Amino acid sequence: MAVGGPLRNISINDKGHMWGTDPDCGIWFKNGLKSDWSNLSGCAWSISVNNSGDVYYSYWWKGSVYKAETPNGWTYQVHTNNPWWHQYGYLMRVAAGDNGRVWGINKENKVERNSDSWHNRWTSVPTAGIKMESISAGKGDRVWGASTGGEVYYMDGNDGKWVQDKAAMCSQISATEDGRVCCTSPENTVLVSDKVGEWLQVRGWNNVMWVGCANKGNICATNDKHVVYCRDTEKDKVIAARKAVEDAKAAQIAKEAEELKAEQRRIAAENARIAAEKEAEK
Repeated sequence: MAVGGPLRNISINDKGHMWGTDPDCGIWFKNGLKSDWSNLSGCAWSISVNNSGDVYYSYWWKGSVYKAETPNGWTYQVHTNNPWWHQYGYLMRVAAGDNGRVWGINKENKVERNSDSWHNRWTSVPTAGIKMESISAGKGDRVWGASTGGEVYYMDGNDGKWVQDKAAMCSQISATEDGRVCCTSPENTVLVSDKVGEWLQVRGWNNVMWVGCANKGNICATNDKHVVYCRDTEKDKVIAARKAVEDAKAAQIAKEAEELKAEQRRIAAENARIAAEKEAEK
């Protein structure tokens, strides 16, 4: 379902709040699929919203980080005063977590986090030499990242022990509080995972440049023309599950048919042997 644009990247939460940036670094907000897009003040390269409605963005050419605090159920209205306040980080990518932590990637593709926004305390997070291209806060203390080489990693806590999920290759990644992870593949398709090592391709979406997912299966993406599309991937899971059952049934039928043919060949061979023995006895 197309919901307008044009946006370069996008972030959504489970309240239906949608935030994005356009190719000219403009900031846009949409409160649900049926509302209109609002163009807000600021210039952003990367933007992220958590389920509490807190929004962070990185200033695109300087990497400075800004935040807008929003109460639950908040709907943005354009004010004369700028709602953003400077966080004094210098990041090219930013990700807002639901536990109050903010994650980011700096210009050297290294990971940083901020767990104390009031005092602007940014801490470097070890990556064992892995250069990250994309990062997203997931369930609990888990954080996901995609490297500059497309490898997918996750880390629980802040110990710097990154584990690779070798089942997928991603260029940009988005994770949710309920454990879902979605990403854009090197082929510009969308992959979704509810379990480490298991990924499902979202059918019908191609030329995808950026993806954002939220709880309850909601997912939005921007394509190479900066048009935004949204859908409920729970339906894709149902379709995939049904297809898996149908494929399993078809495989079982094919197996039984092959076994029947094998049995018929065995019987034919046995009958031929018996006939040959009778012929030899004459």
